[in-house]
Parts: sequence; C-alpha cells; structure tokens
Amino acid sequence: DGILSGLDVLYQLVDAEKQGKPEGPFPTPVLMLLTGHRITLPEDSGIIVVQKPLKRAEFVPLLEEHAYNLIKVGLCTEEKKNNNNEATVFNKRGTQIFTRIVES
Repeated sequence: DGILSGLDVLYQLVDAEKQGKPEGPFPTPVLMLLTGHRITLPEDSGIIVVQKPLKRAEFVPLLEEHAYNLIKVGLCTEEKKNNNNEATVFNKRGTQIFTRIVES
C-alpha cells in the first residue's frame, strides 16, 4: 500500500530509546522489519531490515550477521568467556540470543 507504518512504529521505539525515555515494563527488543520493499536504513538506527520471506532457519544467522551493530547501538551486549574465544550475545532483557567465535 506504500505506507510503511511498521517502520514508523519501529522508529518511535528507536527515538524513545535515544531520548532516554523509560522503557516501560519491558526493555527495547531487537528491532526487525520484515518487508517486501527494498529499504536501506542508517546503521545507527539499530533496525534490521529483512526481505520477505524469512525462513526459520535464517533467523539466528541473520542476528549473527548483525551482532556487531546490535552491540554497537546498545540493543545487545556481549560477554566474552575467559578461557577461550567464545562470546555470548544477550538482548537487553538478558536472554542469550547466541554464542559466537571471537577472533583474538
């Protein structure tokens, strides 16, 4: 329909986060726009744009691909293990999303 209302709502969440407004009862989630449109957003928005269709098997690899940026904009955190080159990525709620190999 040409109206990207879903994107508008995601930007409202991003703007509230950047302005330091209270998150309410839940932390801001990892924001993902599943669309049939070709859209490029600034990396600092923290919104992942995905072309339809998104298969279930592609979900975690997609997050892994965007891990660096999600950590950089503050939507996720990374905890490195002491003894090896693994790091665990958590969302703002503290839920583990995945573990990845970090190069030394």
